[in-house]
Amino acid sequence: MLSYNITPQNTHLMKAVILFCSLVVSLLLTPLALSEASPPEKDARLTILSSIRPLDLLVEELVGDLVEHDVLLEGHQSPHHLVLKMSHMKKLNEADLLLWVGPEMEQYLVKPAASSASELAMSKIPGVFWLENAERLKQQSSEHSHAAERDPHIWLDLKNVESLAVALVARLNGLMPAQHLLLQDRLQAFLKKLADMHRLLALELNSQVGFAAYHEGYAYFVNAYSLKQDAALVKNPTQKLSVKRRAELKNTLKNSVCLIADTSEMQAAQRYANLFQLELVEVDLLASSSVSKTFSEYYLNIGKAFKACMARDKVQA
Repeated sequence: MLSYNITPQNTHLMKAVILFCSLVVSLLLTPLALSEASPPEKDARLTILSSIRPLDLLVEELVGDLVEHDVLLEGHQSPHHLVLKMSHMKKLNEADLLLWVGPEMEQYLVKPAASSASELAMSKIPGVFWLENAERLKQQSSEHSHAAERDPHIWLDLKNVESLAVALVARLNGLMPAQHLLLQDRLQAFLKKLADMHRLLALELNSQVGFAAYHEGYAYFVNAYSLKQDAALVKNPTQKLSVKRRAELKNTLKNSVCLIADTSEMQAAQRYANLFQLELVEVDLLASSSVSKTFSEYYLNIGKAFKACMARDKVQA
């Protein structure tokens, strides 16, 4: 299992370099393990439909040659406010398994998931770790809210990705019993890869340089690597900053060096980066570009963006 108790240590530079290089080689050059079982014929493969591309990248890396797989959202479509079209419904009806984050993020999939042949919601998997916003919980408690709103970007914590991989393989064992041994081999290799990737990023992101996020979407990644996020400008990308909020942020972000923003938010975020004198750094949160081919590559690219962000100098007026 993954361990997330990270404390700074004074280690010899050469040892750190050797560890870094060995982890990179392990992540980029080592394929997932194969057993002697043969993959099913293409016509006999089941189809997995993922709601967002990061989940589809996980399917590709774990069992991409054993199943047919597709993603529901394309390009820069938002999973928060999607209106299903006929093309979406066709994909949903043809899928053998729907893999989605859950109703916390994708309310539009609640009814289709209930009528699908088989579905797996990441948010409902036992052991999935949730971060609760203390201030939001306090406010909702005072308003007698029945349920606290959760940050749904749970795939940004590798502990949750581990839980998802285990649950997915367990489901596939029932749907593809002839591939049981091969699936177990793939799972163990993938879990090792996740552990190696976490160790690599913990080494790379050992920093307490402050930064800001354009919207509150990176909390799981920030928490996993004990990063110093000074503030999130807005709760969601559709919000606007009030004059009062801008004044508060001017003071809060005086020592921050950069602003992290999703690929789809760059134009709006640039205005605030200029206002608060921050370098703007792009993160492809939903893997909307075609750069990443696997989940590991996608996650490492997020780490590279955060590393680049924290390496910036404070913009001078």
